[in-house]
Amino acid sequence: MLKRKKHFLKEKKTRSYYEGFDSMTELKDVLLEMKRYQL
Repeated sequence: MLKRKKHFLKEKKTRSYYEGFDSMTELKDVLLEMKRYQL
C-alpha cells in the first residue's frame, strides 16, 4: 500500500512538470505526504 502510494505521488509529481503546474506547490504536497508517512 505504502509503495503504491509513493509510486502514485511520484507519477503525480512527474505529470505536473509536463502539464506545467506550479512545481513548488506540487513538491510541497509530496514532501508533506512523505513526512506524514514517516511519522
